[in-house]
Amino acid sequence: MITVLEWAPVLPWPLFTAVALIISIILLYTVVRSGRGAWWRASFFALILLALVDPQVVREQRLPKNDVAVVVIDRTDSQKAGMRTQQTDRALAALNNQLKKFKKLDVRRVTVENTIGDTSTSTLLFKALNQAKADIPPDRFAGAIFITDGQVHDLDQLDPSLGPIHIVLSGDENEMDRRLIIAESPRYALVDKPVEIVFSIQDTGFKNKGKPVPVTLRINDKIIKRTTVTPGRTARMTFMLDRSGVAQVSLATPTLTDELSRQNNQALFPVNGVRERLKVLLISGKPHAGERTWRNLLKSDPSVDLAHFTILRPPEKSDFTPLNELSLITFPVRELFETRLNDFDLIVFDRYLVRNVLPPSYMRGMNDYVRRGGAILFVVGPEYSQPGSLYNTPLSEILPFKPNGKVIEEGFRPEQTDVGRRHPVTSNLNAFSKNIVNSEQKPNWGRWFRQIDGDVLSGETLLSGVDGKPIMVLDRINNGRVAMLLSDQIWLWARGFEGGGPYGELIRKLAHWLMKEPELEEENLRARIDDNQLLIRRFSLSKDPASVTITTPTGAQQKVNLKLNDKGPATANISVSETGLFRIADQNKTVMVFAGKQNAPEFADLRSNAARAEKIAKLTGGGLFPINQVSPQVLRVSKSRKAAGKGWLGLYQNNAFVVKGSEQISAIPMPVFLLLGLFLLLGAWWREGQ
Repeated sequence: MITVLEWAPVLPWPLFTAVALIISIILLYTVVRSGRGAWWRASFFALILLALVDPQVVREQRLPKNDVAVVVIDRTDSQKAGMRTQQTDRALAALNNQLKKFKKLDVRRVTVENTIGDTSTSTLLFKALNQAKADIPPDRFAGAIFITDGQVHDLDQLDPSLGPIHIVLSGDENEMDRRLIIAESPRYALVDKPVEIVFSIQDTGFKNKGKPVPVTLRINDKIIKRTTVTPGRTARMTFMLDRSGVAQVSLATPTLTDELSRQNNQALFPVNGVRERLKVLLISGKPHAGERTWRNLLKSDPSVDLAHFTILRPPEKSDFTPLNELSLITFPVRELFETRLNDFDLIVFDRYLVRNVLPPSYMRGMNDYVRRGGAILFVVGPEYSQPGSLYNTPLSEILPFKPNGKVIEEGFRPEQTDVGRRHPVTSNLNAFSKNIVNSEQKPNWGRWFRQIDGDVLSGETLLSGVDGKPIMVLDRINNGRVAMLLSDQIWLWARGFEGGGPYGELIRKLAHWLMKEPELEEENLRARIDDNQLLIRRFSLSKDPASVTITTPTGAQQKVNLKLNDKGPATANISVSETGLFRIADQNKTVMVFAGKQNAPEFADLRSNAARAEKIAKLTGGGLFPINQVSPQVLRVSKSRKAAGKGWLGLYQNNAFVVKGSEQISAIPMPVFLLLGLFLLLGAWWREGQ
């Protein structure tokens, strides 16, 4: 029970002040005119004023409330450098031991971490503090303690009137760190054209800053170039992409022994390689219903530079008419197949029948063109099983399919083979089909009515037809690639017959596989970061158990077994919490992916930032305590006292309470007022009557 004296004025305070002023003037006038009895009158008027303010004795039943302190623990990426994690753990343990001594103090602990999806990758300690104290009444807030390295990036939310904020500073004053900064990097680049990147190396805390530093450039984890760069100076490196698709380009510099972290010594930036113009040579032979399908599809792509020739002369017309008299323009055989053959990225033979237009020497030249890295697509019909077949030419050296002279002419629906369900060219075709419910069901594609019978000599069969016989075969010949479509009726899909099929996506992927696009490699490893998850997909034609080794930004390694899938790639999902470059490798492939934001404020200068921490403490009346110098003693202090000193930090003692009940009575009862007033009036009358 607490007893206090309070005032309950009858009149408003402004009016009471006016009354008191009038009474004072009257008393002054009385004293001047006649001093006799003045003190009796003054005492009487004072009693009247006291009655007007009505003093009350209040007895309250109070319930004391604990003060609340907030401890903010910085666990962001910069706090993982060096020995800061261990320092933070020790400081937090020591602080907890001291705080638990105070019975009337509640402690809220808040941990601040970076998330991979955080686009800023910054340390937002004041945001965490404001959220933690949002429901704490101001008269109960005792103060805050930050355990941090001083990397705080939301100083704009600092309120100096908040109360004392003490900083327990992790790190060391002699720290060193090296950072690789990408100033300019292209997102797109033309294949076989020089590409330039601009970067620099920043050394902080090093004594010999001018010593050149080695830098390694990799494309898809293959070393392309090495050079040396002087720290602090802008450097440039050039490279070329040899194929279209996304290439993972990375720069890295060695990590020193005494360096804080290796995470900012490397940078990864994807570059999408595009061909300036995809040069395609389309040679059509015997006219058929689907001849325009290939031309229309290739012409519809603005990136394709198409040269199309149709040889219409049937083989039975052997009248020795010169070639220059058989067409409106002379067929440029020598120019196409001898002089400019290597200028073409892809050659397509659409139902070509040997008519003595291309001599054997040019056929052998195309064999060499493929082995050097060229690509040929053969779309064949019944002519492939006849004497004028391309298989009866020198091209048979690179053809993966041998005809047996039979042509199967009956309705069938193309289906993916076991290999085709895992091959990137055909694995996801179901998703582009309109006549199935979902991609997990067996596709109900429209029928074809003709395919060439024979034997597969090499390569992989992705699509099959009647009785599982092949209708699409892909093969690698040295550095080049060959594909065969053993039916000329894909045009039925283009016309939408019986619902059609994904002809556009199939042809697009087939052409890009022939162009060696990395995304369509049979043995392929892909990875990406999505919502703090590392998603790994491994394409392989083998059913062997798959595993990968993950190297984290800090250098730790983890072996992960992938989940096999008969209908697609082997997969794995791994939770990640680190920011930096992850390297995922299997026996043949290596892929890299960067988690978080590169060149983020968190890694701009990993050294402990004592200047920023001191600014926070000074503005709020708190203290700064380097973690490797002193473990501060925690004291409770009143708001009128200083909140920090040498070796100690103070938390306010507010003495807050909640009133559960109260009793209020007049300090001077009314009868007492009346008796005192009568006595003073009689005294004044007696004194003035003398």
